[in-house]
Amino acid sequence: MLCVENRRDAKKKQTIKWRKGSHIRKPVTLSILKIVATAQAVDDGEPLVLSFSYAEPTPGAWPNHDTILKRTRALAESMQALVHAKRFSEKAYTGPVLFEGDAARDLLLTNIVARLAAHREDVLGGADVASLLGGVKRSGLKDRLNTRILPANISVIDDPTYSRHGKKMLGSYSADEEAVVPDAPLKLIDNGFLKTLYMTRTPTKEIRETNGHARSNEGIPVGTGESEAGPGVVIIKDTKALSEDTLRERLFQYAKDDGYDYAMVCRSFGTTSDLIAGGDFGFADILERSKAIQPALLYKVYRDGREELTRGGEIAFPSTRDLREIATSQDTIVYNTLAPAGGGLFSFGATIPMTLIGPSQILSPELEIERREMKATPIKAVVPRPLE
Repeated sequence: MLCVENRRDAKKKQTIKWRKGSHIRKPVTLSILKIVATAQAVDDGEPLVLSFSYAEPTPGAWPNHDTILKRTRALAESMQALVHAKRFSEKAYTGPVLFEGDAARDLLLTNIVARLAAHREDVLGGADVASLLGGVKRSGLKDRLNTRILPANISVIDDPTYSRHGKKMLGSYSADEEAVVPDAPLKLIDNGFLKTLYMTRTPTKEIRETNGHARSNEGIPVGTGESEAGPGVVIIKDTKALSEDTLRERLFQYAKDDGYDYAMVCRSFGTTSDLIAGGDFGFADILERSKAIQPALLYKVYRDGREELTRGGEIAFPSTRDLREIATSQDTIVYNTLAPAGGGLFSFGATIPMTLIGPSQILSPELEIERREMKATPIKAVVPRPLE
């Protein structure tokens, strides 16, 4: 039960006050469907994992049976192709990378949204320890307030009250976990400039007051009382978004300028949960994830339409300079998902229900891709699979 009254001072419109005795009851429902496929590469036995998931308030909001079945079959086909795919070339690639679909979503989540949370760094190194499993430092943008971190045509807002066609979003809420009614919308990035961060009632050196974004964590041990600064409904707007054809043309032009007759397209990231689910990875592999993106589906794409699936590559995390040069597609997708919670001592494996409304494609003009070396030794099957 949350106790709150949201009352604004006439002279200080940004000041929020609370009065004891008021109550808000907030029901919470969450349903998750996850489809996972695991296998081993034919050539060297490398463990492979592909997955997709749906996170919705109730199972009734999931796509229909035919849609889920179609996507499951596509996942199986991708895994079959990945099993026989060749490893990424020894020669490093430095050129444009196009992120599509789930990869575009995860790029935004891990490199922008997850880094917008402000919190104190505890004496036990909570933020640094958590980043080993999450892949990024959650407070990585706190030193860049009032500087440009994205193209000047891109803005990012968070509006927990947002609804689409009368439908409530997974990340919607009326009051946060600290009984604060958020200002809506919260402008995080304005025309490329970082204006503020997600805040709870716990002050930091950079920001002293809450903006109503203390979020509950799924997977937190009972009794710890943990909540994290985090997103609700994130909306990314680009006033100069490009059509799919224009984005593709720009992709191949960048590749040509860099001396390549092909370009790289990423369509799925490997996630930490998927990594552990494989069972054949060492802890050293998990630590390596803090340095690079290890895509599950990475393609060499040629101008004539040919595509070559490759495995074993890793993409260097985009720097702030890289993020300032991205281009996005006009086509947008609504992603209800679980964002990684960061920073807290007990937040290992914890997630925050949220909604991301953003582009379905993101083009980065220049990223480095290198061959990834497995720290654990894959073991190929000793006995061949029996005939069915």
